[in-house]
Amino acid sequence: MAGKNFIMYGTDHCQYCMMAEQHIKAQGDTVTKYIVGRDVTKEEFTNIFPGVKTVPQIMLDGNHIGGYDNLTESYNKSLLNG
Repeated sequence: MAGKNFIMYGTDHCQYCMMAEQHIKAQGDTVTKYIVGRDVTKEEFTNIFPGVKTVPQIMLDGNHIGGYDNLTESYNKSLLNG
């Protein structure tokens, strides 16, 4: 079975972004990264995630998972496994 491909919006020097990427890859999944201010503008980020001011913001299959804590919690609850 192929792994999942997450989409992550973050910044270049975000520790939680790096940790999220490592966590996703450690589960055998992949991540496509978009850097705010380079790949997407801050305005585009705000339009995608209204009211959200922190990174990373992670999506899977069009569903917003949230940030790093939400990601690890979802894996721990096995919501993203299998």
